[in-house]
Amino acid sequence: MVKISGAYRIADDPNDAAIGPLARKLCAANSQRIVWGSDWPHTPKHDAREQAGDAELPLQDIDTRGLLDLVPRWLGNDALVNQVLVSNPARLYGFD
Repeated sequence: MVKISGAYRIADDPNDAAIGPLARKLCAANSQRIVWGSDWPHTPKHDAREQAGDAELPLQDIDTRGLLDLVPRWLGNDALVNQVLVSNPARLYGFD
């Protein structure tokens, strides 16, 4: 399985137009093996953790619902969105 998530981890702006094509390519390779995840709680960025050393850092304030709303924009197909958000996770976790 591949989890499409964490758009804020690979781009400064989760709405970056380059992320959709990546999600579509992953689904095109094998849509039966793709799930979405919120990545909650949103841990600090890697570079911030490196600078902080052993200090505890606050979690990032990320709009999780906004991240979920990106999935239909990325995939553009209701059947594929349903597969990634419903069917594939149900099969993976045995939710029959």
